[in-house]
Amino acid sequence: MVKTIASLFLICIFVFFQSIQTYAQVIHETKYGDTLTQIANQYNTKPETIAKLNG
Repeated sequence: MVKTIASLFLICIFVFFQSIQTYAQVIHETKYGDTLTQIANQYNTKPETIAKLNG
């Protein structure tokens, strides 16, 4: 019984940590004429994601 509970606990911890999304910090220096869409395409992401992460 104790082994079963311990196993379930470890599985729950594993699933919890697998569901956490992490983002690497990237610093991008913009230049005149850059658009959020162009920058997002360069980093293979969505403009909405960049906007959300920048507040």
